[in-house]
Amino acid sequence: MEKLLVKQLGNIEELRNKIFPTNIPEGQKPPFCVYIKSSYKQLRTLQGIESNIETSFLINVLSKSYSELKTLTQKVINGLKNMTGEDNIIIENTEIENISETYENELELYRSIIDIKIQYKEE
Repeated sequence: MEKLLVKQLGNIEELRNKIFPTNIPEGQKPPFCVYIKSSYKQLRTLQGIESNIETSFLINVLSKSYSELKTLTQKVINGLKNMTGEDNIIIENTEIENISETYENELELYRSIIDIKIQYKEE
């Protein structure tokens, strides 16, 4: 799922090759995107482990200006909503749980935090 998420976010021109897991490598110029897997749930029944999975990610978009942040956040949301399955992954539902914004004084960057839940099936 992580690979598919990165591929989808990489379709956004401003973020191409600027999507990182957990933290930003030193020396990167904004804008960029950082994602963190915040939860993973796979059901187990009497018949065994189900192929239905629910994973949540926190997606951080960082930018020098507030207007650029708003534009990039909307592009990320649109990309996530339009995400379809690939290879052995079938996306069943994508739900934006929350979007928050802040300013990072130390970094001098605007940050948008998108909390997303993706329900999918692995085949």
